[in-house]
Amino acid sequence: MGALALAVRIRHDLHTRLLDARARTDELFRVVREEAIYDRPIPERHRIIFYVGHVEAFDWNLLGDRAFGLRPFHRTFDNLFAFGIDPVGGGLPSDTPADWPARDEVESYNRRLREELDRAIERALDRPVEGHPHLIPMLEVAIEHRLMHAETLAYMLHRLPGERKIHATERAGGGKRPEQSPTWWIFPQVQSRWVWNEFTEMSSGGTTSLARTKWKRRDSRLKITT
Repeated sequence: MGALALAVRIRHDLHTRLLDARARTDELFRVVREEAIYDRPIPERHRIIFYVGHVEAFDWNLLGDRAFGLRPFHRTFDNLFAFGIDPVGGGLPSDTPADWPARDEVESYNRRLREELDRAIERALDRPVEGHPHLIPMLEVAIEHRLMHAETLAYMLHRLPGERKIHATERAGGGKRPEQSPTWWIFPQVQSRWVWNEFTEMSSGGTTSLARTKWKRRDSRLKITT
């Protein structure tokens, strides 16, 4: 395989991985009930609505102008969703839900952002010689950033009360949540760099294995009892 063909293949693989990473975060946000999207499950962190915009704004701020020369179409949101928070000195964020834009506005921003980035990536795939010389590592950063947030969102949403999450049967198209069910909800697991996982079912009255970790040559599973 020639150098040019290899470059094209790598970029196609990266775009596919970016699309899959998007699907992972989309799936996590679908766990949250509409009325809970402005909740703050962890007092030191942003409200959930921030992360709905942040994982997209990060990609845009990283790739839009730098890699593709795209013109900003919503600078307010580009800035609003640019950075997370790390409170120091014991101070906690004091914003209210009213300080954040409506979810449909954020979703509209996300859709247009993805459409513009995807068109630009496809053009770059067709003409790799003309593309940004650092496009590959930039796409790697975008993917790793999103997967990192998928992991942190998973534990953040674990702190969200069960009634604020959409039951697995509802997300599967099964109608209303049953009043009595041994299963509370199903969390999508995220992709690590090495292993693909699908779902972890959280059930009452038992022990659930959540993940496998390796540390100091030990191979163990994190388990919780429900």
